[in-house]
Amino acid sequence: MAEQLVRAMPEELDNAAADLSSALIHVRCSTVEGEEDTAEDKRHGALVALLASSPLASVGVLTRELYSPHVDVSQRLLILDVMAGTSFWSKTLETFRTETRSKTV
Repeated sequence: MAEQLVRAMPEELDNAAADLSSALIHVRCSTVEGEEDTAEDKRHGALVALLASSPLASVGVLTRELYSPHVDVSQRLLILDVMAGTSFWSKTLETFRTETRSKTV
């Protein structure tokens, strides 16, 4: 749900991106059996969408949190995975746009 809201690119996204990034990093997903993976996946997807949609506001928070003593190893791994996922997503989108332009010309 959060990922779809971020990808909709509301006008307020740039204003809220830093706070939303920090909140998504620090939130603890439920430990209910079987639901933890889906909650983690949703959190990961929302962070990737947020970093891709509002990079200037989000990257500073993610970088600062990566080196913060207030996050644990799993949160650091999440941040690195989100950065890698955003890079892959951006490259895929760029490739798709290039192929689309080639076909229309």
